[in-house]
Amino acid sequence: MSNDDHNAKFYLANEHVNNGRHEDALEVFRELLKSDMDDGGKSMACLNMATIHDMLGQVPQALAAFDRGIGLERKFGTFTVCQRKATYCMEKERWEDALAELNVLERSTISDLDKAHACLNAATACEKLGQGSKALHWYERGIRYEKPHHRFEVAENLAWYHSSKNRNRESIELYEAILREPSLTEADKSRIKNNLKIMRG
Repeated sequence: MSNDDHNAKFYLANEHVNNGRHEDALEVFRELLKSDMDDGGKSMACLNMATIHDMLGQVPQALAAFDRGIGLERKFGTFTVCQRKATYCMEKERWEDALAELNVLERSTISDLDKAHACLNAATACEKLGQGSKALHWYERGIRYEKPHHRFEVAENLAWYHSSKNRNRESIELYEAILREPSLTEADKSRIKNNLKIMRG
């Protein structure tokens, strides 16, 4: 089967989905997984299957499709399906499953900013599990990844986290440190100054 044939199958599956024929779409993707399509294409087929299973409310099948796609993509060192599964597990509040994938992502070859985002999600998952010390660990790791790139999303979230735990001094100190960064936009400065005003009463 040629690349054009594979692309045609993807198009057909998408047409099935758009017209509510989800089982037909799944069958097309199953055929592609049995074909001579390369592993990159097959991993994307798995990703599409996970999305369709979720549309049908079939969470276990969606997770199985993600896992099959992850197994395929690891052969060539990419992490697209892994990232999508982590996001999916966060959305479904499957915190332990999310942490398993986020740990993989933090040790992978994805960019520092993607790792920072993974750390932020891991901190959120730990907080939801009542693991405060582990949440702080993930926040600090995320800050180390983002700071060299003059980004402060994780740092801001940590400041908010401190305030939510009534650790106002830690929150204020972190907001003040962020405010001193020369790379902040005016909108960033305005938002952080407002947060400081609230924190100081």
